[in-house]
Amino acid sequence: MSDTVATRDVKAGIGSLSLVEAVVWGLILLVGISMALVLHERRVTDEMTRLSQAREMVRALNAALLLPRPGDVELPGTTEGLQALVADGTLERIPDDPWGRPYVYRNPGRERNYELLSLGPDGVESADDVVHWNLYGGRAVITLGGAGNPPRPRLDQKQSKEKP
Repeated sequence: MSDTVATRDVKAGIGSLSLVEAVVWGLILLVGISMALVLHERRVTDEMTRLSQAREMVRALNAALLLPRPGDVELPGTTEGLQALVADGTLERIPDDPWGRPYVYRNPGRERNYELLSLGPDGVESADDVVHWNLYGGRAVITLGGAGNPPRPRLDQKQSKEKP
């Protein structure tokens, strides 16, 4: 008789959980899955690394453009481009962006006094470009008094102001 009671207790202990144990294991499993999802979302991707590299290079090229240059020469024009920084000895070379394309430099720019940008992953001018006046936000417009150069007035805006 004691054999059947002992066997019954062992069988009852294997595979059966109390309600408290089930809740504890459920919570542990839920926390583990949640942590895995958060870590997956926050992982650094190759694209994030490239964007970070492009931001740093745009920042460095912009700083080189704003350094005092020999002979107090102003910013180079679009035709001279960034190669003027190599010609006057400010930089040794101008690297390509992380996607293998040259950085775009315009002076005067379309939206700013001058523009320095990487065309981003898609290689065309669009909202994902890394621009010197807004390194983290793409081509968002920054109003007067914001960071970077103030926006240039458009030609059609100048004409409309001149007309009475």
